[in-house]
Amino acid sequence: MKRGDVRLRQVLEPFLGGEEVDRLLALLARHARVAIATGRWFVKARTDGDPYGLESLRQELCFLQVSPGLPVRVPALRGHYASERVVALLFDRLEAAPLAEKRNAFCLRAGARVEAVLEEVLALQRVAPLHHVPVEYERRSKLGKYLPLIAPQLDPDTVSFLEDAVFSWADASEVVLSHGDLLPANILLDRSGGYWLVDWEYASLRPPSYDPALFLLFSHSPAEGVELLARLTGPWEREELYRDAVVIAAREIKNWMTQVPPGPQQARHIELWRQALRQAIKRIRGC
Repeated sequence: MKRGDVRLRQVLEPFLGGEEVDRLLALLARHARVAIATGRWFVKARTDGDPYGLESLRQELCFLQVSPGLPVRVPALRGHYASERVVALLFDRLEAAPLAEKRNAFCLRAGARVEAVLEEVLALQRVAPLHHVPVEYERRSKLGKYLPLIAPQLDPDTVSFLEDAVFSWADASEVVLSHGDLLPANILLDRSGGYWLVDWEYASLRPPSYDPALFLLFSHSPAEGVELLARLTGPWEREELYRDAVVIAAREIKNWMTQVPPGPQQARHIELWRQALRQAIKRIRGC
């Protein structure tokens, strides 16, 4: 057994017990991403077989350690282990179910209320600026990175709009604390009607419009989500919401092009996000 595995065992055994730790270590030997749930605990771990995922989990650990007392429901972090090759986080297991079973479900479970989730977003955005949380989102740089990859999938008018945006969009005038991955699959609803936000790997400072835009784009079909932004009540500026919708749609097209083999599933999802991108651009032009 490697020395790091011994230390990981020492951290987890008081919670999980020997057999469950054996199972976790066996899974980590075969997979770079592992999650297991027991009657009381939930553990997620990453190894250096997935360097990007390992660093993301390390960032979540850092955020949870330096940001106690958030005004939203967050599972309690009860134990953790971090080394160069493994990061593992152990949380209370919640008696709650996600608002969607997977990332690209594009729907909400029965009983979920969009307005209630947006109230949670507002509560998070009222947190005083956290100087230890980085700003990791700038629209122009994101679009500049995505555009060369996705341009072959776009019509000339859309490409022209994005090229102009890369050079002309101003930085957001305000940034707030952002969950950063506020998909329905990362929001849990408990039996009392409480909403829990999980998976804080991408928490950083972003424009106030980012989290609501991301949530609505994944809560329905993406193009329908853009239309819902037009009817959204709250303090968010319409054009800011649409600009984040443009960036998110461009990113998703890039992800489907680069992370999924060509085929019907890839083509279907690229088209869904292409429709959303065109719809968001139309809305911006009408502002």
